[in-house]
Amino acid sequence: RGVGGDDDTNMETIIYEGYGPGGTAVMIECLSDNRNRTVAEVRHAFTKCGGNLGTDGSVAYLFTKKGVITYAPGLDEDSVMEAALEAGAEDIVTYDDGAIDVFTAWESLGAVKDALTA
Repeated sequence: RGVGGDDDTNMETIIYEGYGPGGTAVMIECLSDNRNRTVAEVRHAFTKCGGNLGTDGSVAYLFTKKGVITYAPGLDEDSVMEAALEAGAEDIVTYDDGAIDVFTAWESLGAVKDALTA
């Protein structure tokens, strides 16, 4: 927020698409009160890293928005897995250190989280 910005300034979510080094597809979700300043900063970041800002739809088709709930090591894997599947989780990944990631559809993230913390 610039100097002298009001607290009631309307913030908007803006999604930029582009290509990073080596042609890597990148999507950036920003929250800003100034669309022009934000696009200039994002364009500068892409250019600085050897990428370029794309047009709407240039890489979005390559991504699927998902929700992720991460549990630290130490929980019982079977009970988390059972509760997550009953709550509507799409996938569960357990790591060597015992951490657990529960993947959900973006739209179901709140409901799955609430069911797992109940």
